[in-house]
Amino acid sequence: MCRLVDSLRRTRCAVTTLLVVGVMSGLAACATTMPSGTTTGSRTAATPANLTGEAPTPTTATERTIVSVHQVMELKQVFLHPTPEYIEVNVHCPTGELALSGGWSYDQYGGAHPDFFVIASWRDTFDRWHIGARHESPGVLRAYVMCLKPPVGVTATIIQRSSGPIGVFVPPGGEGVASASCNRDETLVGGGFDIPPSQVGRVTSMTASGPSWTVHARHQSNLDTSLLRFRVLAECLRYEGARSSFIGAPSAGTSGHTTSLPCPTNGLISGGGYVISPTSVAYKSAATDSSSNWEVGAKPADLAIAYAVCLILPK
Repeated sequence: MCRLVDSLRRTRCAVTTLLVVGVMSGLAACATTMPSGTTTGSRTAATPANLTGEAPTPTTATERTIVSVHQVMELKQVFLHPTPEYIEVNVHCPTGELALSGGWSYDQYGGAHPDFFVIASWRDTFDRWHIGARHESPGVLRAYVMCLKPPVGVTATIIQRSSGPIGVFVPPGGEGVASASCNRDETLVGGGFDIPPSQVGRVTSMTASGPSWTVHARHQSNLDTSLLRFRVLAECLRYEGARSSFIGAPSAGTSGHTTSLPCPTNGLISGGGYVISPTSVAYKSAATDSSSNWEVGAKPADLAIAYAVCLILPK
């Protein structure tokens, strides 16, 4: 199991509060925004720690709705490129819902080992998840977001905690580890990471323990000789009575593909993570189509363990 780095300083995070009541009239604009859909080239996303957003003025609720967490997907076709190219995909939750966490998958045409590295996976606005990757091979990149639809009249707040404003530096050929933690009045529901678009690294594990989200990243030294810098981002939910658990696979998969155990009957899958071989690349980390398990794929085929973050809300 991955080590936790408790000494990393938390940075100020921005808070997005959503009070879901009655029929939503639309969300007010976020102070930090990105163009919708997908973009290519240099990153245009906001710094992850600077997120704000407000819900519209509430109206009187006439009936309660059932709480749910579901997965939304956005895809982008990737074309052949002679040198590593940075690409982005952004995926939104429906109006009135909060983004809890997210993931990705990449299908390379021909099925060969992908020259593909996800270097950014984080929430960039209160209802949107951002995936950034570098690639050389053609294929399809998909971004996923896990969306929470709270019951009518319940206040839900999603908060992003960071491992630090600068990040951890990793020398060529080395590995670094960093953690971000939720506060005592918050529930960990998932997390992500951020590597600058000009660099290439491989995230070999994302795991949770209590309130902390921990990421291990390796320097892809054959493509980049500078110090690798990365940050870890924990997604923390304020929802009265909420709690979460971290559930792994029954055993480690050796084919490079595995799924976690399902969440308990009273739990909703809100995110997930994995541990893969130090020499592998994770081409998939997302919930299954039924949103009942977390699925992980890695190439070259080797050791892989999938984990699910299960959110348990009061009845």
